[in-house]
Amino acid sequence: MVLSVLCVFIGNAIFVFSIMAKIQSSNTASWKEGKALITYSEAMSNLEKPTSYFNEVDDLSWLFAVSYQYEFDGKTYQSTKFSNTAEVGVFHQDDLTALVKMPIQLAHLASDYAKGNTVPVFINPNMPELSYLVYHDSNRTILISTAFGFVFAFLGWVFFRMHLKD
Repeated sequence: MVLSVLCVFIGNAIFVFSIMAKIQSSNTASWKEGKALITYSEAMSNLEKPTSYFNEVDDLSWLFAVSYQYEFDGKTYQSTKFSNTAEVGVFHQDDLTALVKMPIQLAHLASDYAKGNTVPVFINPNMPELSYLVYHDSNRTILISTAFGFVFAFLGWVFFRMHLKD
């Protein structure tokens, strides 16, 4: 009985999370696109410059940090939010292929978002202090989490039915 209740609870929690994520995703779709001026940009490894952004890990990690300013309705705002998934990019790599690829990818980020560059920015018109330089669509994540929610809820129902038969 406890297992069925637990499965139903987990399934419903995951389902509610997916609905909230979909609402957030649709809200982001109505954001305004503007222009931002990059005021700080740095790509580094934990070997070059250990910072508080890096965890205590044994593998090689890279960090991409950015700061920018933009205008909305005549007011200037500043932010460090690179994407809707992270404020800064921290990448941990422990395989040889990634060890070669990651510095190249970070070099492209550092070039695209170099200090003084003007880049697109996504601005929340209801809270203009909230913005992202890169927006990642979360529809696939929402679909997968909804499927897991249904699976857990269905398992809870199956376990409950099995418990009733006993």
